[in-house]
Order: sequence, then C-alpha cells, then structure tokens
Amino acid sequence: MADNKVMPNVTGEMQNKIDRASILIEALPYMRKMRGQTIVIKYGGNAMVNEDLKQSVMDDITLLKYIGINPILVHGGGPDINNMLKRVNVESHFVNGLRYTDEETMGIAQMVLIGKTNKEIVSNLNSKGAKAIGICGIDGNLIVAEKMTEDSSGNPVDVGYVGKIKKINTHVIEMLANDEYIPVIARRSRISYLHPRRRVDRGLHRRRRHHRRHDPQDRRLSRYGNERRRQSTYH
Repeated sequence: MADNKVMPNVTGEMQNKIDRASILIEALPYMRKMRGQTIVIKYGGNAMVNEDLKQSVMDDITLLKYIGINPILVHGGGPDINNMLKRVNVESHFVNGLRYTDEETMGIAQMVLIGKTNKEIVSNLNSKGAKAIGICGIDGNLIVAEKMTEDSSGNPVDVGYVGKIKKINTHVIEMLANDEYIPVIARRSRISYLHPRRRVDRGLHRRRRHHRRHDPQDRRLSRYGNERRRQSTYH
C-alpha cells in the first residue's frame, strides 16, 4: 500500500524565502572569492527615487558587509538638487550640453548633497544594521579635482564649478572600509587650480615680483606699506 504524502502548502512569503535561499546557495562560490575585497558602488538614478528599489539596494549593500565584502558607496544628488533649485527659483542653463554650475548653484548642491541626501542614505543603512559613515570629497581632501576647461572634444569650455577628478586620498576610505564601516561618499570635491595654464600665470607673477624688487620706486612704496601695516597693529 503506497503512502499518500501530503505536501505542505507554501505561502507566497515562504516561497520568497526559499527563492532567496536558493540565490544565496548559488552565490556562495562568488562570496568566497570576493570575501575581503573592496567594491565601489555608484548609487543614483531611479534607485534613489523608487522607494522599494531604494530599500532593496540598502539591503544588498548591508548584506555585502555582513558576508565579508567591503562596499564603498558613492552617490549623487538624485532629484533632490533639481527640486531645491526649483523651490528657490534658480534656473539651470547648459553650455555645450553641460550644466553650468555657478557659485549659488554650488552652494545649494552642497547643502542638499551633503546635508540631506548623504545623511538619509547613512540613516537608511544604519537602520538595516550596518554601520555607515557619511563623508564627502572635501573632508580631509578626500577628492581633489581640477577645473574643467575643455569638453570631451577638446574645445575650450567654461561650466563654472565643475571639474575632473585628479587625486583620491584612499587612506581615509580604506581605513573605514577595512574596519566595520561602510563609507558613504557624497560627490563633492575640492577644486585644485594648479593646472598647467595656472602654473604659467604663477610664473609670470613671480617674474613681476622679481621686477618690482629691482625697482627703487616700487621698493619705497613697499617699505611705506609695510610701515603702515606695522603701525596699524598697535591701534
């Protein structure tokens, strides 16, 4: 007489857990291979807008840290910057297809990117059980950029406070990532103006100073200015 085995009913939630377990089992060889490695994740676009997708990304990043992989999250501002610019009636304009960023726009972008978006991501990761720390490219000269003076075709262009990354201080990032933390980096850098054109200008400035040192009239003016400055310190 054959045994009639009754298969248990599998609910949708249970099936979802079974599917996730199957994915983890298939991923085990890759987990072993990547354990102890550092990966950089660029986070932006629709993943910052859709709430379900946002939570899924935070879950995945937290899981990576738990299984021994060191994720570094680099993010943009998503729609937050554009929304704030509209609220304060600052219009964006473009030069050769590139957004022009003036001083006012940069101030707003920095406020939103570092003060709002970055901290929301950090808070979200921490709520998942991770230990995230929010930093930006300005902190400790983490990211140093050079002002963009040419477009992709090599034509001269001025797009304001926009630059190309020239140096990254990896020591700060590695110190956090190799510990128990997840660095969350806002893409705001310190602009370095020491590009070749500016070096030439500095050379010209040094030659002018050399010329002034050999000009008797200029030396008299210089001594007069120094004397006035010394006197002003006592008032």
